[in-house]
Amino acid sequence: MERREAVASWSTCPDGHLFLGKLGPLTERGIREIVVKLGQAAKLASPLGPHDLRHTFAKSLLDPAAYGPPIPLPAIQQLLGHADITTTTIYTRVSADDLARMMGTSEAL
Repeated sequence: MERREAVASWSTCPDGHLFLGKLGPLTERGIREIVVKLGQAAKLASPLGPHDLRHTFAKSLLDPAAYGPPIPLPAIQQLLGHADITTTTIYTRVSADDLARMMGTSEAL
């Protein structure tokens, strides 16, 4: 499935809910519990929360190794629902490790 098709199908979710459970839309608390458990199962050094997924999503859209050509920052701004593009730049700030991976080097800068 093309990335644009995925975005188009995402936008047609019933009632705008992206995460659905057996009994209907997942609550914020339900999503948080699932994400925290996944972070614990992955033995991450720090706790994982839903907000971390927003940052990862935004950064991955700029990473050509993840999804192909980077998406323009204004498009990412719209996907995240930010009124100000400055907020989007905070979400998409990359670390030295991220840059090294994107450049295909094994060492952080």
